[in-house]
Formats: sequence, structure tokens, C-alpha cells
Amino acid sequence: MVLTEIFNENSNSTFFKEGPLAQIQDLVNVWSVVILLSLGLIYFALDAFLQRRQSSVKSPPGPTCAKIPFSPVLVWHEFRGNRRLYIHSLHERYGDAVRIGYNEYSFASVTAVSTIYMRNDKVELEKSSFYSLFELYGVKTSFSTLGNKEPYTNSKIVKEGALAVIQNRADAFIRQVEEKDGYMDVYWQSQLTSVARNTCIVMHWIAQLGRQNGTHSFESEQDKNIMREMSYHDSLKSQLVHFHAPTFLAGYLEQILPHRPNPLADAFVKNACQPPESGSSATNASYSLLHHLETREKFHPGNMPAEIMDHLAAGVDTTGDALCFLMYLLSLPQNQSVQDELRIQLKNKDAGVTYMDAVISEGLRCFPPIPMSQPRVVPSEGIIIGGYDIPGESIVGVQAWSLHRNPKNFEDPDEFRPERWLRANKECKSAYLAFGTGNRRCKGKYLAMEEMKCLLRKIYFELSTSIDSRWTTHVEDMQMADQIIASRPKGQKCLLRFKLADTVGSRLLDTVKGKLPSTVEGGVKSRQEKRLEVYKLEYRPQKEDDKDGLMSVGGTISRSSIV
Repeated sequence: MVLTEIFNENSNSTFFKEGPLAQIQDLVNVWSVVILLSLGLIYFALDAFLQRRQSSVKSPPGPTCAKIPFSPVLVWHEFRGNRRLYIHSLHERYGDAVRIGYNEYSFASVTAVSTIYMRNDKVELEKSSFYSLFELYGVKTSFSTLGNKEPYTNSKIVKEGALAVIQNRADAFIRQVEEKDGYMDVYWQSQLTSVARNTCIVMHWIAQLGRQNGTHSFESEQDKNIMREMSYHDSLKSQLVHFHAPTFLAGYLEQILPHRPNPLADAFVKNACQPPESGSSATNASYSLLHHLETREKFHPGNMPAEIMDHLAAGVDTTGDALCFLMYLLSLPQNQSVQDELRIQLKNKDAGVTYMDAVISEGLRCFPPIPMSQPRVVPSEGIIIGGYDIPGESIVGVQAWSLHRNPKNFEDPDEFRPERWLRANKECKSAYLAFGTGNRRCKGKYLAMEEMKCLLRKIYFELSTSIDSRWTTHVEDMQMADQIIASRPKGQKCLLRFKLADTVGSRLLDTVKGKLPSTVEGGVKSRQEKRLEVYKLEYRPQKEDDKDGLMSVGGTISRSSIV
């Protein structure tokens, strides 16, 4: 009965009208749709599963605390001035890529440098809001501007006039060595050198030969006070408050935390930006930043003080500290051979320049002027860095301290070894981040290099340096202390002893003893006599039986009061 009903109900169906083949075709069509839908669902489910799995694998590893909103652990280390070492410890534990905060990642590879700072095929990543800390007088400077376009460059100011200023300041440094009996706090003196050089180059006035706006930090007490303001401040906590604290707390915390007082420097800069007095023929030197800003189209005059102060602070906080760290490295007992080699190579003009470049590069590798992260913002669509998927709006960066100490980039990274740069390959050079890279790299690189070369040449051509024996805390004092993005020696001192190098002393000793001619012909002093006059040599045997005055048994030769 049932079968009859079923038969009757389907007697008019296509199956019976068109035969069994048509029914099979319909079934195939139905099942095809079902199978395709099922496969689609399986595909999307599997894809979602794989994406979740890949996300956990492809996201850089890091400590559990990095997943906490507002990144309290990272902020704590920042306030303690320990961010750089904390991040470096994470790299040592987790590798070249590490998650350091809720939405912040740090990298220590050449690939990451290229992706973050040098994206030649795409638009470069923009700076993060962290750089708002460096606004001055309410103005965004070339350094604090967040865009990725290359700001104006001041690299062209390395011209004859600027080089003359650098030479002058290097000579003044040597005079200070003589006046201090060969013992000097190089941290203090290198800061003075940088302040004096920076102000002359940035704000030099031709008509006044640099005296109106360029400081003479070796002679003027007021200029020394300006240097103290700019070099001995501790603005870490007060500046970070503006960045991390909620708005309702920032005002209160700002009142109880130390500030970076710059009344003298502010007055100095604002006065320098005033136009010359009526009737004055003074103009800004063509190589100076002030002249560059005045002649630059679309540059608002009201922004000039901020730009000038920005460049002054940048030069003092970086070049001065870099010189200090480098001279400290050269003065360590284990590095005396580097001094000797540098002195020998300086006799050969071409080789001397090459080896000096290597010495400076190695010093900046060990103690980069900007050792910490240079943060950038990931675009909204996200980015892949070193094989890791980084979400959009995240903060990413490479800190030079970790990049320079990655054994994948530099063999024996903790050793001071200038020779590595004489045979450095492309990969090694790509891992060098002392001056940054990309469009927003340091624009004062060439000035800084010229200053360091000039001063080192003046010193190590004929002098040697060593650690002052009375300075027993030098290892601790010369640890890097973080200051927002730059750094300085923890003890803010570097006590070195300067003396004539043995090789030079022996040569001059021969002159004193008459082994070289020292005659006056036609009323013109001979080269040897001129040299003796310059060095004001005094031969003083220390023992009665030391009639030959050999330096090996106590005889000394001095240039002025250097002993």
C-alpha cells in the first residue's frame, strides 16, 4: 500500500517521465552542490585554524608581561633608565625578534633595519609619537617631526669655514691638556669642545669672526655654565611623564620631578636668532645652519630658535659623549697597541685616514651615540619583518646597542677590534647603526666625523693617553647611562693622563742631544729649532748616574707642562 502511494506520488516525476539517467543526473547535481559547500566550509575552517596557529608561531616571542596592556614592566624599566639593557637581555633570551610590550616589538637583525628604516620599494615607516618629547618651544623640529620625508639637510655645512672652526676647537683642547699638567677630565672637556664647535658652526657670524654667537667654552665662565645646563642635566623621568602618564596625573608629577633647566641656553639661542643691529654689516656664514634656515623657503622665522636649540643639544649629547667613550677605550691597558698602531698609521697619510676611520667606527659600534630604539609605526595593513607578522599600528624599532652586539653581525662583539672594519663586508656595514639609516638618519654625521678625526689626529699623532691611576672606579663610571634616547657615562667623568708618546719622545730626545742639526741660517730658524720651540722641550735627567738622560730610567721630556 505504501509502495503504491509512493509510486502514485512520483508517477508524474521527471524520473518516470525522462527515465533513470535523468534521475541519476539530478542526484549528481545535488550531491555536487553539497560536496562543494562542505569542502568550502572545511577550507575556511582549516584556513582559520592555520591562521590562528601561524599567528602564534609568526608573532615574535617575548615574556608574558609583554602581553599586559600599557606595558607596565617596559615603562618601569624606562623610568629606571634601564630600557636598553632590559631589551638587550630579551634579545639574548628570545633571539633577533622579541615582543617587548603590549604593541611594541624590537629587532636586532640587518633584515629588520632594511624593512623598518630603508623601505626602498615602499613608503618608509613614520616615527612614533615618542618623538613628541623632543618638541621645543611648542614647535616640531626636523628631529621631532613624525613624517617620513627627508627634512632639510645640514650636511653641506662641512665646508672650509666649518672645518676651520673644528680645527680651532681641537687646538684649544690640546692647550687645555698642557695647562692641566697632562691630567684631564675628558668628559668635561669633550662636552666643552662640542658646545663650542656646535655654536660656532650653527650660529657663526662672519663680521664678528664667530664671537657674537659662537661660544668660547674654554675661556668664558658663562659658556661653561651653558655647557653644564646642556650636559649635566637628568631629564629622564620628567620627560617620560609627559609621554606615559595620564593627563590628569601628568601636571602633578611634572611639579615634583626634576626638570632640564636651560635658562642660559634658551637666552643664548633666542638672542642669536635676532637679526643684526641696524646698520650692522654682519651676516650669517653661508655654511651655518642659521643662514640655511634664513634662506630656506617656507621656513617660519618663529621656528628658528627651536631648530637651533635642537641642533645644539643633538651635537652636545652625541659627539661629546662619543669622543669621551672612544678615548676611554683607547686608554685602557689592553688597547695601548691600538694607540701605537694609530700613531704609526698617521705618519702615512692615506693609511692613517683608513685606520682612523676604523678606530672611530669601532668606537661608535661599542658605544653608539644613540644606543636605544628609534621607534616607528607599522601601517594599518600590518607588515612582515624578519618572517614575523606584525599587526598594524604596532611600534617597531631596532636598538643599535643590540644590533652591534649580535654575534651574527659582528664576531666577538664585546671586543674592541678596529681591524674588523678594514675587511668589513657589506653585511657588516649594513649592521652599523651609529648614525641611523634611511631618510631620517643623522644629518650631522659628517660634522661629527670631522670633529672626531681632527681631535684624535691632534692627540694621538704625538701623545698617548692612559687611565689616571687615581681613578679607581673607571669601570663603573664609564657604564652607559640612558637619557631618553641618547646616553652618557654613568659617572659623568673620564679621567685620563696625557703624555708624549715614547716614539716621539725618543726622536725629540735625539734633537735635544745634538744628534740632529739645529742651526740658524740667514736668520731663519731651522725646522728642528722650530719644532723645539713649539714643544718647549726640557730635558731633565732624574738621577746623577743617568747622564745620558734615557727615558727608560727616568728622564722626562715635556711639551710645556705635559709630563
